[in-house]
Amino acid sequence: METNLENSYKDEYIRTKARFDYEKYHRKKESRKNQKEKYLKSLVYIIWGCAMLYLLYRIYLIFV
Repeated sequence: METNLENSYKDEYIRTKARFDYEKYHRKKESRKNQKEKYLKSLVYIIWGCAMLYLLYRIYLIFV
């Protein structure tokens, strides 16, 4: 009985540990994906900002 109970606890511990590891891996993978999207969005904003500054400069040259 004790060995059966010990095996049951051991199996439950292994399942819990595996589930925790899987969730940890999934969160890490999701955070990397979100980080890449964040960097890409920042890069687009920087390029867009530079284009707008250049456009303002060209308008300034037309009127001066």
